[in-house]
Amino acid sequence: MSQTDSQHLRKGPLKYLLVFSAYSNFNKIFYINTKENPAVISCLHGLRVLSMTWVVWGHGYMFLLGVTKNVVGATVLVDEVIEQIIGNATFSVDSFFFMSGLLVAYGVMREHKRAGRVNWIMYYVHRFIRLAPPIALTAGAMATVARFALVGPYGPHVERGIVESCKNYWWADTLFCLPQCWYTGVDTQIYVILPLIFIPLLWRPKIGLPWMGIMTVVSFVIPTVIFAVYNAVPALFFAANDRVRGHLPEAVVSSERLPRRVLGGAADLQGVGQEEALLGWLLAALVACLVIFGVANYNTTDHPDLMPPAVSVIYGGFSRGAWALALLWVVFACHTGYGGPINTFLSHPSWQPLSRLTYTMFLTTIPVQFVYSGAVFLPLYLDHLNKIVETCGYLFIGGLLAILLSLMTEGPVLGLEKLLIRRPGRGEEPKKAE
Repeated sequence: MSQTDSQHLRKGPLKYLLVFSAYSNFNKIFYINTKENPAVISCLHGLRVLSMTWVVWGHGYMFLLGVTKNVVGATVLVDEVIEQIIGNATFSVDSFFFMSGLLVAYGVMREHKRAGRVNWIMYYVHRFIRLAPPIALTAGAMATVARFALVGPYGPHVERGIVESCKNYWWADTLFCLPQCWYTGVDTQIYVILPLIFIPLLWRPKIGLPWMGIMTVVSFVIPTVIFAVYNAVPALFFAANDRVRGHLPEAVVSSERLPRRVLGGAADLQGVGQEEALLGWLLAALVACLVIFGVANYNTTDHPDLMPPAVSVIYGGFSRGAWALALLWVVFACHTGYGGPINTFLSHPSWQPLSRLTYTMFLTTIPVQFVYSGAVFLPLYLDHLNKIVETCGYLFIGGLLAILLSLMTEGPVLGLEKLLIRRPGRGEEPKKAE
């Protein structure tokens, strides 16, 4: 077929069928754009992939503890550095909250600049179209075919906990029957209220900027107050405390994650001086290290100290927002030319294909881990080398399933959305997606 015929098909009625082309959608996933585009925050590609790897690695320790034979003896294998990186892997999820808020704000601001307005109805419609189909297909697979792989001694346990949940409750809440979809639940709650922050900024910047500052402060204060009122401890993997953790209300989860989305939305990508850039990198590195390693005495398996209430409140209320501030500087510096080798690494074009698959990998890798725990017969022994090998396997198998899931849902659905729903100021959308 000639190029002219191909272009004719893309402009004719068959364009509605071409969006289902696995060949075209596969090429879009693995297309690598080597041209610099100032409209694209390219360092986010590397941040997404590294954050997803951290998520999967941390889940490897958490989800398979029930089938590990040396849980008690494995404590001697953990040193302080690795222990904190594993135990604080939850901050990798906060990285995604931050990036989500940043991209939502960036997209809204660009749409308002190009079209002079924002279609808030489509703001929510696009959200549902973007998230629901991959989740629905994954939940359907877990409710039907996954059970045939659960042939190991722990298979019935996994089937009762995951498969039956998707089978019985998908109709009530399609978005959240999968264990990992607590993230999409919290993210959606915050997504719903973000226009309350954006609208004043778009209409009256002189009012909107102070309003955003107030909301940023509030987003730190609310989780701090909740941690104090409920006498809770931060959700650390190894943390010891003389108080019962209990089940905090969902408001704690949502408000604790709010600073990441607000700070992501507050990013103002403009340049700074060389001295300020150096100081920014030093402060960002210091803050990130304090967040990960600052409570090592309490977050350890080797005779941990009891976490005092003051430490719980301060760390629980501010650590998530502090992590977002560190990431905010990384993105700010990399996008404004002060990233140096870090930007070269994070913005390398080779990250792009995997970056496009992080959402579907988020959906596929955890089911792979659960199925593995329900299918394995041999005793599993916890050590770091085994977990690294397992993580590579989860990423590979989950990645293959993520490609399939993207080809069956993301590519066709988003392609149809672009054809059927014309959004103002979105003529450059394909370029932005690179």
